[in-house]
Amino acid sequence: MIMVETAIEQASCKECGAEVREGSLFCYNCGKAVRQNSDSGRLEAAPPDARPPLRSAAAVRHQRRRVVKPLEVAWEPPSGTPKAFVVITILLVVLALVLLLIALYLR
Repeated sequence: MIMVETAIEQASCKECGAEVREGSLFCYNCGKAVRQNSDSGRLEAAPPDARPPLRSAAAVRHQRRRVVKPLEVAWEPPSGTPKAFVVITILLVVLALVLLLIALYLR
């Protein structure tokens, strides 16, 4: 039986050395911006000028806005007692009394 071992190399932040998930833009430990170095597997601090280009004002204006409506939850008290519950309760009480009387009679 041959045992195969797989080594998973975790990327780490260049600034603080903390392990960072692949594809992360920021280090979860120190908060620095990081970028993946493909040859060494280490994450390097991204240069400050590596920001994505800004969108034009027209593109921002034409972007669909998400409207978040607040969710309103209203609690309403139950309206009356269900008739089936009352009828079944009365029947069970009568059955229990009948069984008790039979048990006392047969004693």
